[in-house]
Amino acid sequence: MKNKLDMGLEQSIIVNKVWSEMHRIKSWLIQIELYTNRQRHNTKVYSMVVIVSSMICLLCAIANPIIQNNLQQYSYICNWLIGLSSITATITSVIKDFMPQIKQPESELFELDKLHNFYTGFFQKLEVAFILRYDEKSDMNDEKLINEYDNIAKTEGNRQSKMNNLIRGLSKKEKKIIDDQTEQYFQITYKS
Repeated sequence: MKNKLDMGLEQSIIVNKVWSEMHRIKSWLIQIELYTNRQRHNTKVYSMVVIVSSMICLLCAIANPIIQNNLQQYSYICNWLIGLSSITATITSVIKDFMPQIKQPESELFELDKLHNFYTGFFQKLEVAFILRYDEKSDMNDEKLINEYDNIAKTEGNRQSKMNNLIRGLSKKEKKIIDDQTEQYFQITYKS
């Protein structure tokens, strides 16, 4: 299929609207994927820090009597490691539990997964309607495209607002990745 701009057909307002909507939804899909992957990675890292800190603390506490009896000159290292690992484990646990901006609850990430599934279907329906509009064998015209778009758009409801509440922030780097991957998708998919 040729690029939308190179098809040689007169562009109608509805075709441009569907094209823009497809861009918007595709960028949201990529945004949700990046965001949930980052949040789940952060959760794993925080959990590993707690586990490693706790293990160091436990091992040092077990080894401390042996070190104090046999290697007294090194007992301060063991005491220092016990204190440092205890503080690290405590701080990391507090951050995980009381700072939801850093560690988002899995239930909210699951809601984002459901939104991703919805928008995947939403995008596929828009894309099919858009492709049918330019398929010579299809009877899809602007009027039918308007009706199809309206039917698809009605299913969205308040999901955009929900997504905006659940995604708490993206870095400039992530926004650039989203823009680049969206453009790449459309360049590859709709290029002649």
